[in-house]
This record gives sequence, C-alpha cells and structure tokens, in this order.
Amino acid sequence: MAEHLATTGDIGRPKSHLVKDFPNLKEALEEALEERWWWQPNKNCAIEMKFESREPKKNLQKRVGLFRQWVLEQPQKVIVAFGHSTFWKEFSGSDTRLGNCEVDTVYL
Repeated sequence: MAEHLATTGDIGRPKSHLVKDFPNLKEALEEALEERWWWQPNKNCAIEMKFESREPKKNLQKRVGLFRQWVLEQPQKVIVAFGHSTFWKEFSGSDTRLGNCEVDTVYL
C-alpha cells in the first residue's frame, strides 16, 4: 500500500535497502515487497534522487480498489493499516486529507 506518487517524498526505497536498514523486518519485507514497490514507469528513484513523473489518479484508484477488496475478503472484523494521506483520502472517499500522524476510522 504505497502513497500516491505525486512528489519526490512519495518515492520508496528499494526493498534491499529496507532489509539492510531494518533487519528485524527482513522476512516480512521479502515476502511482501518487490524490489521497486512504488509506481515507477520512468526512473522515479529515491536513492538516485530522480523524480520524472507523477502517478495517474486512475492508477491510484485501481490500487485503492484492490486494497479495499483485500480488506473485505479478510475474516477479521477489525483491521489496522498504516499509510499516507492521499491514499486514505481516496480509500475513505473523504474531501480532506489526514493530518500528519492523524488516526481515522473507516467502516466498510
């Protein structure tokens, strides 16, 4: 669940860098992520400090829809997820973004 890639701050770091920096998460990261897990049709890369294109809104909407479908398929009644404001704005259908470190509850 990556943020809508709209600025340089939305570009992720490669999985291999995350595994190196967070070895206690190695197993989960290797299972869950591709090496370049953010939207990247061009050469958007945090390590190389390159930002060449924004993610189209249609792509964000597709990803949010896939996440919503995954949530609805889970047997748990309560799911906790962390993410960035634009993703959650699209997921919740809200007109406003979440503030920094803001918590929100969404009922599906």
